Formats: sequence, structure tokens, C-alpha cells
Amino acid sequence: MYVRPVQDDWQTSITGAKSALCSRAWVLQESMLAPRTLHYGAQQMFWECKSCSHAEGDMTPVPQGLRERDWSWSRNKRFLADLGASSDRKDATALKSVLYMRWNSILENYSARKMTNSEDVFPALAGLASEFNLHLNDHYVAGLWKADLHRGLLWHVIEPETCKAAAPYRAPSWSWASKVGQISGIRDADYIVGNYRADIKAEVTLKSLVDAFATVNPYGEVSLGLITIHGRGISAKHWPAFEDKPWERGFIQNPEDSEGYLFRDFDIGTEVAVMERHEKGRTLSLVQIATWAWGQSPNDEGALHCLVLESGDNGDTTVYTRVGIVQMYSYAREWLEGWEIKEFVIA
Repeated sequence: MYVRPVQDDWQTSITGAKSALCSRAWVLQESMLAPRTLHYGAQQMFWECKSCSHAEGDMTPVPQGLRERDWSWSRNKRFLADLGASSDRKDATALKSVLYMRWNSILENYSARKMTNSEDVFPALAGLASEFNLHLNDHYVAGLWKADLHRGLLWHVIEPETCKAAAPYRAPSWSWASKVGQISGIRDADYIVGNYRADIKAEVTLKSLVDAFATVNPYGEVSLGLITIHGRGISAKHWPAFEDKPWERGFIQNPEDSEGYLFRDFDIGTEVAVMERHEKGRTLSLVQIATWAWGQSPNDEGALHCLVLESGDNGDTTVYTRVGIVQMYSYAREWLEGWEIKEFVIA
């Protein structure tokens, strides 16, 4: 019989408060892309490679499933290793969708990390983005993927009261990298329900294209980014309480349905941001992106997702800024069909 003290689990030992190393942004891609890693913990050593993860105390993490979406350190290197080519086209499409959601899961961890130089936000992720694109064969646009913008644009800030805009500029407002604060992608996003989805076009100017002496890196720093959305939109003035308590998730009543609500999340949820908006005469609008459903039930009506956009000073609608996200459910479908169809340019 062997007796020893209870030891911390994998997550606590490697990524918890005991690990300052894993709070750094650059460490994420370095740890994921290394073929194998030996971790020296306070109590024991941990081994991980693309086929397994083991600890001296026999704390073997739960094996990863083929369609698993949520990243964690115990499945660090296997998160990319199990998405080989599929002979079934339908299955290959489903696996690619999982890979997009895995990217969003990684961003949730990455966006909470610290970096000395703010402009490193894309370089510190470039190697990992390049590795993902071996499977995706997509265009990388300011931390998102062009073919997945209907889902990728729908991130939200976890703590809007403490979130700040990145300074100096490092990304357009529609990118998660424009904010300093942890973000999360939408979890209920398996497939789009219904025939409607906004038409989205993205253009990004890389900083390396501006600098004649720099090597062009499609995953590197960004100097400008615009998306053009052609879709249904409406002014937020329909909801007098839309900006109340901006630091909280707003449960706001639909003006045309006493039992209906929309759920509003601001990116930066402070009274200062609200006051500045009013002082400069900026207005808020909603633009519908798509209706996403979770699971495979044919009766799933899904959730309707919109971006919250802020106009320029004095109501100038030439170019908008993204400031939040809104979610609604099936009661609003017919109402949204009456929204004005127009073009929104977002920087």
C-alpha cells in the first residue's frame, strides 16, 4: 500500500494561480505547437504530446472526442491533431465547423492573457492561425475567418465594466482584438436556421503591406479593417432603456410584444462610454447577422443574433463602430422581417 497527499489536478497545476507562465499571451501558441512538452509542477511532472497526456500521479485527463469544441490545457496538443481529411464531404464540412468553434474557444483563453506590447496581439497568435489554416484553407481577417464571419463576429465581452479599447490601434472594432478584456464566442452555433443571413464582405490592410521593408505576413499586425454588411437594420431608439446599466446584460422588452425580450451585451459597459456617445451625438442601431441553432433537432428555432453599431459624431452613418451584441428568440422573427434592408460599413 502506498499513501501520498492528494495532488492538484492537471488544470490547477499547469494553468491555475500557481502558473504565472500560462498567463502570458506568447506562451499559448508556443505550448500548443510544440510536438511534446514536459511540465515541471510544484508536486509532480506532466507529459503531453499529440496522442496522450499523463501525470506522475496517474491523473490522465479525459480523452478528447472527435467533435469536441472547448479547448483546455489537458487537451492542448490534441486539439489540432484529430482533424484529418474526411472522405465524406458532409462530415468534412461538420468537422471544419467544429474547428472554427475550437478557434473561438482558444480565443476565449487567449484574450484573457497579458502581453507587454499591445501590438503583439496578432503576431503572438500567427503561428497557431497558420496551423489552423492548414485545415481550414480560409482567409484570416483580423483574428477571425472570412468563411465563418456569421459566427465569428458574434463574440461578446465577459466583463464589459472593466473592458477597454486597445490603444494604440491594433484592430477594427468588429474584431475581438480591438478590446483589452476576455471575450467569448457564441456557444449555441451549430448551424444557421432559416433562409436569412446578412451579406458580409471583409477587407483588411496588413501593416506589413504599408511598410516597404517588412515581410508580408497574412496573420500579422493590421493597420485597417472594414466589413460591409448588407442586411436588416433598425435604430435602437425603439427601446428607451437600451443603454440602462451598460455593465450588465440587458433584458429589454420588445416594444411590439409585451412578452418578448432582447438580450443586450455592450463591449465596453461604462457610464463614461454612454455619456461620451450622447455628448457627441452618436446613435445606436442593430443589424441582424443570422439565426443560429444548437444540436440537430429539426424543431430548433434557434436564436437571432445582431450586432449593435454606433454611428459617427452627430449621427453620421458613413462608417459605424461595433459596440455590442444582441440576441433574440423566435418571437421576433416576423418583426425582424420588417426591418429596413440597408448597407452598414463598420471599421
